[in-house]
Amino acid sequence: MRETLREAHTWFLRTTHSHPKMMVSGLAAGTIVFFVLGVQVFDAFLPPDNVDFDINKMTIEEAKVAAMVENSRTSSWKENLNNALEAQDQFMLPGAKFNNKPKFMDKVEKRSLEIMKSQHDWIDRENEEKHERFVRENEEKKKETTKIWV
Repeated sequence: MRETLREAHTWFLRTTHSHPKMMVSGLAAGTIVFFVLGVQVFDAFLPPDNVDFDINKMTIEEAKVAAMVENSRTSSWKENLNNALEAQDQFMLPGAKFNNKPKFMDKVEKRSLEIMKSQHDWIDRENEEKHERFVRENEEKKKETTKIWV
């Protein structure tokens, strides 16, 4: 293997010195060919532009996680420690029955409903716009294909 590489290297150097114009044009052509092939391979793995990806609506659990993350980012470190202690008492003790919920959970539940509602509204607006665009495009296609014979 090593000998084959050495021979190829020697051939390349000899050819480069004896035919420099041919080597430059060959390298340029090879670069262009590999670029075109690379673009084709890269495009093969990308989805087409006209594919619409469906966005799933957020569940209440996902909204609660988002609200908890938001709450922890906006709270001070002391509040975060208190929230962690309350959450551990509330959720980590097996079989324990608590009548009162931690204060931060009311805040998280309220914010999670707001997050979920805004995300659902956004998805509904997007779907309406897609539907309107689809109807408009189909109407335009019908007008284009309608022929009147006189």
